[in-house]
Amino acid sequence: VKTRIASRGATAVYSSFSYPNYTSSQGRTMKSLFVAILFVGFGLSAQAQETFTHKEAGVEITIPADWFYEHADEAFTIYTPGKELGISLAVMEAHQIDKAIDEATKDLEKEFTGVELGEVTEAKSNGMDSWEVGGTAKTRDGVPVIIYYCMVVTPTAKILEISAVGTEAEFNKFAKGIKQLDESLKPVK
Repeated sequence: VKTRIASRGATAVYSSFSYPNYTSSQGRTMKSLFVAILFVGFGLSAQAQETFTHKEAGVEITIPADWFYEHADEAFTIYTPGKELGISLAVMEAHQIDKAIDEATKDLEKEFTGVELGEVTEAKSNGMDSWEVGGTAKTRDGVPVIIYYCMVVTPTAKILEISAVGTEAEFNKFAKGIKQLDESLKPVK
């Protein structure tokens, strides 16, 4: 999925952006999101399958039934059942793209060694234009990881920033849930 994913124990904090409410299908509201991979002690919320809608961006995403999320202040992170991977989402104004890319690149280089990114490619994410880049790196402990970064143009011309960092084994283990998240990210009807 085109989301921000991190290996267990890794911490990479990206820039904070303020944006409108996320509302879940069960009536919860997150006042904003924070572009982050955080493995800190937020209150955990185990959930059944739940859909979150970002009204101002005009998109929604559904969390798999056995996954859960944490939120506090400006943070919203989706996790796999054993918290091996964390997935964070962020919406920003189009003029913030260059700054977000610069900061994400700097943070990757701070948290990982040997960061190598491939070519940026254009794609479609459930009918929405997007740009994707993949790459590789190593954790400070020398563990090889895969990097995935994506920006999706939402129906309201906002940018949904999404990225992933995890081992090949983690991506393979959670491929079904990642595919489910990817397929559920879509424009609000």
